[in-house]
Amino acid sequence: LFFHTIIYTLIASIFRFHLRKIQERCNTYLFSPMLFDTHAHLSFDSLSHTIPEILTRMQEHRVMRSIQIGCDIESSICAIELAREYPDFFRATVGIHPSECLLLNREEICEKMETLILENRDVIVGIGEVGLDYHRITST
Repeated sequence: LFFHTIIYTLIASIFRFHLRKIQERCNTYLFSPMLFDTHAHLSFDSLSHTIPEILTRMQEHRVMRSIQIGCDIESSICAIELAREYPDFFRATVGIHPSECLLLNREEICEKMETLILENRDVIVGIGEVGLDYHRITST
């Protein structure tokens, strides 16, 4: 009986130890929301100087990643640069906003975008800003 009591106490303490570890993991990962910002423009001049503070706030609020959106060639390059500079936080998309399409010819757009994509596939997770924008473009 004494031997059984020792074994029972040992098993119970091991169980309690592992149960605490499981609870810690669950509280950290399963029950705390992890957010993913799918559309940000931190390359804009009004935000680019605040990136360190933004990263701190992201961590405080459990925003794990953010996709930086390219809306023209220049901002697509900036989005890629941010993704390279902060690989634990940012990924990039490249794209041409519909209003920018009017400023470039199709061959030029395609060539520049293809070059960006092929040279930066490791940090690019999508194509965009593209599509219809009825907010800024009102005529067809």
